[in-house]
Amino acid sequence: MINKFRQLFEKYLNQTATQEEQKTVDDFIQKLQEQAFTTSELVRQDKQLKQRIFSSIKFKTLVRKKRQRRQQTVLLFVVFLGLICTSVWLTSNFLFQDTLQYTVAIGEEPKRFQLDDATEVELTPGSQLILSSDFNAVDRQVTLKGEAFFNVQRNVSKPFIVHTEQVAVTVLGTSFTVRASEVVVRTGKVAVENHKNTLDKVWLNAHEKALLSDGSLYSSTVDVLTLLSTNNEALVMQELPLITWKKRIEEEFNVQLHFEGISITDFFTTGDFRRTSLKDILHSFCFIHQVKYTVSGAAIHFENEWNG
Repeated sequence: MINKFRQLFEKYLNQTATQEEQKTVDDFIQKLQEQAFTTSELVRQDKQLKQRIFSSIKFKTLVRKKRQRRQQTVLLFVVFLGLICTSVWLTSNFLFQDTLQYTVAIGEEPKRFQLDDATEVELTPGSQLILSSDFNAVDRQVTLKGEAFFNVQRNVSKPFIVHTEQVAVTVLGTSFTVRASEVVVRTGKVAVENHKNTLDKVWLNAHEKALLSDGSLYSSTVDVLTLLSTNNEALVMQELPLITWKKRIEEEFNVQLHFEGISITDFFTTGDFRRTSLKDILHSFCFIHQVKYTVSGAAIHFENEWNG
């Protein structure tokens, strides 16, 4: 819009504007002299202000007597400068005054925190989460740079939306991991949309993932053994009964553990299972307790090592 205004302004000053354009500019300047330049409310609505000014220049055709060229030039320059200042003010206000930022530097521990809507977030090192200061007042939208795990509090009237540079992830209530171009769903259902092609959209269920490759989204099933646990303190265990270990692992990875021919009262588990793959957790458990496991989808079956 500013470029169009500048072009018309230059044509007017260089006396190359058409008669209709000259009349339009003359009419606009007359209006400026008859009323205040603008109001604080209009300044706060940058796009409407620009549209109003340019529409007045381009489409009004009322005829008036010409004023002195110097006075017209000064008035037009003031308007042009005002538009630029308004744009700068709005941009800086959005970027620096109306946002909240959570940052984890490289080398630090993952950061776990809760948003105002009770959604739990775990931000990995080298990542940043940005949200508006009025988050959850009207909507629930955040911007992610890097990687984070979300356990979203369900709210049907306000979908939770995560924006990365390449995709947008929309959910009602679920848990999932987001990286720049990849989304892995732990529980629930999510929609992933390509930022550069809104028609490119996929729906994911639990233990499915989407990957943006060569400009397009692709979905596939996740091998549950590759899932990585969060930094949840509940995964630090000291002589816990097997039944408690079983419940915490099932909740963490959204899997079902079945013990066949094994008494769950005979086992106790100690270990720190944070930021560890499910495969490594199962291997350590089997090594310590002399059992073996098989996987069928999200179901994991344990049996004594020497059975069969």
